[in-house]
Amino acid sequence: MITVYGGKQYRKIIKKVFNYTVRHFGLKKICAELSFVDDSTIRDINARTRNEDSVTDVLSFPSEDNFLERYKNKEINSKSPFNPYKTKIYLGEIIIDESVLLKQAQNMNITPQKRCAQLTLHSLLHLLGYDHCGDEEKISMWNKEEEILKPLNCDDISREKYV
Repeated sequence: MITVYGGKQYRKIIKKVFNYTVRHFGLKKICAELSFVDDSTIRDINARTRNEDSVTDVLSFPSEDNFLERYKNKEINSKSPFNPYKTKIYLGEIIIDESVLLKQAQNMNITPQKRCAQLTLHSLLHLLGYDHCGDEEKISMWNKEEEILKPLNCDDISREKYV
């Protein structure tokens, strides 16, 4: 289950991406939150949490480090004191700047819904423990994004930021 705040026009694709991703990884009783914000809000959050005073497209706040590995080892359960959903395992929070999403979709010549799907998946992978700091991590995350986005018909993504 993913709870979406704002972005009513994107809720269907967000839920589709979330549900497909959860099934893809064999996860059960997982939940997350996704919020849409404006430029000033994401800039403020980015400055406070990452020490980067700039607007960005999406931010991810995982509830646990190395989620997938720890989930598979049964080290994570729904009883965390930080979990707002006591019957499900809380994956974390995603924050998307809708105006950046719209600009990127236009620049990429794709629909805003497709761009939203791409950003949602990218952030979900961060919540699960994927990253793109080194070359191997970039390739692994890129491949996983394509693997999941292809069946959802959303795999026409620009990789310029990874190069």
